[in-house]
Amino acid sequence: MKKRTHIIISILLGVLLYLSQDVVFAAKAKQKEGGIGAPHILSECFVDAKEGWACGLRGTVYHTTDGGMKWEQQNIDTEVPLLSIYFLNSQVGWVGGKTGTVFHTVDGGKTWKAQAMPKKRHVFALKALSTEKCWAAGDWGSIFYTADGGNTWEDKTLEKDLIMYSIDFQGEKEGWIVGEYGTIMHTADGGITWTEQKSGTENTLFSVCFISDREGVAVGLSNTILRTEDGGRTWNKIEMNLPEGMKDDLRSIYSVKMRGDKGIAVGDRGWIITTTDGGKTWKITQVPLDVSLFWCCAVQMLDDDRAVIVGMRSIVIMTEGDKLKMMGFMPVVSPPMPKK
Repeated sequence: MKKRTHIIISILLGVLLYLSQDVVFAAKAKQKEGGIGAPHILSECFVDAKEGWACGLRGTVYHTTDGGMKWEQQNIDTEVPLLSIYFLNSQVGWVGGKTGTVFHTVDGGKTWKAQAMPKKRHVFALKALSTEKCWAAGDWGSIFYTADGGNTWEDKTLEKDLIMYSIDFQGEKEGWIVGEYGTIMHTADGGITWTEQKSGTENTLFSVCFISDREGVAVGLSNTILRTEDGGRTWNKIEMNLPEGMKDDLRSIYSVKMRGDKGIAVGDRGWIITTTDGGKTWKITQVPLDVSLFWCCAVQMLDDDRAVIVGMRSIVIMTEGDKLKMMGFMPVVSPPMPKK
């Protein structure tokens, strides 16, 4: 039997959600606003170069209107870990989390309404296709779909016991979901059927991003980077040209985003890599020591040159070309709860 890549819930939850306070991180974070006591931020989504949202532990949801320079915490009636967030536009979005927690907003996050899922599964991935249609995926092979804005969710769970970490679609028909053991599931009929593609790896895949219905990239454990030019019929492993001293430095890559030929991926211990040729080759971004102490959990590209990275202890990192700037941390003070 294959060794599971998760012990309690998953690698991400084990490493990030239940990570205890560490004196090394504490010493670094002490010098900046936030840091100590701040929740880990696990997912983010931008609808344009200015406006975006992020979510993480303790039921936290943050909102920015200036490209990630400043963030404000939004009210949401939960304290469970929130693992994934997706906004279709400036008004409509979903956030998902532990044990089937899903909330929906139609006013940009000013108010959030809980939605009932078919099963109490952790929701690691969300992808909205329209104001009414949205996909969700998580542990135990769970795949859920709504066609009515989340009033009802259909259960399309796989027969296999797998954790599914990331979803991407090109249009409403072509979609991919990636997860444990190098699993890649594909649909060409809008999710009526899902078939497994051969990834060529047993390493867990944490993130997938397609730039067309043919070209896509998936990333995961142990520096795993996969690339396809035929919609996933074949996946090729991309070997990074690591400098001496790093060739045996295996890290997890948690998030990848592509815009045309340009892309960025992030992972543990400040791992930031970029591509300018559609994912054929990747370059390591040298990061300062204080950044290398943090797990980078999610990344979003604002345009071809700029990206926002979030992660451990609510850290926010901005990149512009080869330049990198540690912005500090999101605020840790909860907003006042609305009056009843």
